Amino acid sequence: RKTIELNHVTPIETPSTTDTDKTIEKEQNSLLQKYEEIRKVYEEISPCITMIEIVEESVGLFEESYEVKKWTTGLIVADDGVDLLILTDVRKFSENSSIIVYLGNSKVSGRIYSKASAYDLAVIAVDKKYISQRVFNKIEFAKFTEDDIEIATPVIALGAPNGYKNSIEQGMVNSLGNTIFVTDGVLSYFTTDITDYENGNGFVFNLDGEVMGMITHAYENEIQKGVCAVITLKEITSVLDGLLNNWKNVMFGITGHDFSRETKVSVEGLKYDALLNMLGNSKGVYVTKVENNSPAMQAGIKPGDIILGIDKRSVGGIRELMQVLPKFSV
Repeated sequence: RKTIELNHVTPIETPSTTDTDKTIEKEQNSLLQKYEEIRKVYEEISPCITMIEIVEESVGLFEESYEVKKWTTGLIVADDGVDLLILTDVRKFSENSSIIVYLGNSKVSGRIYSKASAYDLAVIAVDKKYISQRVFNKIEFAKFTEDDIEIATPVIALGAPNGYKNSIEQGMVNSLGNTIFVTDGVLSYFTTDITDYENGNGFVFNLDGEVMGMITHAYENEIQKGVCAVITLKEITSVLDGLLNNWKNVMFGITGHDFSRETKVSVEGLKYDALLNMLGNSKGVYVTKVENNSPAMQAGIKPGDIILGIDKRSVGGIRELMQVLPKFSV
């Protein structure tokens, strides 16, 4: 038999071993430095994160009782002198929920202090007399960013972003300018390239350790499935103030969006240009939906109405409506 030899391509000149080793070492150091920075941020902000267990009694097919346990993430935000106040999402709670808050290695009972269901937010209160001084000394209060959020901002998510308790994920902001219109208000949200997990929850921070938003799955009909969506908290400070001060939830009962010369709407019985001439340069809230049995419905507000003001206070848009409403009593 003939001896077979493989055809060889003349090798391209490669860097010397020394140069290659230096390149690898440089890349390793860069990677280690990156994760060291993330670890430092994690150590700084993890004391303001807590896990919350929700326990509910249920009855089976044969009338046997059993417990159903769910988990979510809490953000420690304030101490009013009596209670430790923890911000969380509201969807998993019911009026009959037993709430257990995990603080370090200890666990204490909590209760629903206030909630704003339209914004998927609630505040859980824990009586401070049940928290030892040693545990309380290790608690940190969350700091909220005041900076505008920008595309490609590096972020980390804490809580249970991948469905596992006390987990961490990292990524960056990959879209902005998204809105969801809710009852009496509007929510802004941004998305990240962090993998979206069905059971994921938690809060998203920038690398300065400041809270940017809360991961949400409450608006899946309006948010593309499979995208990690994060409610922007800096734009709903009036809602957060109301929750932390346990103000009565003033509900009007409309869903709407900003009305201006750029708004294209169909108004029954009026030509659009005629309507603009009548209103001049006024801005307001164009009503798209009225909740059943709401104060708005009882007052005769209908879809297509344009709200220009409330009790002599002008309202230039839906965000101004959000700020004005809490100033009134129920």
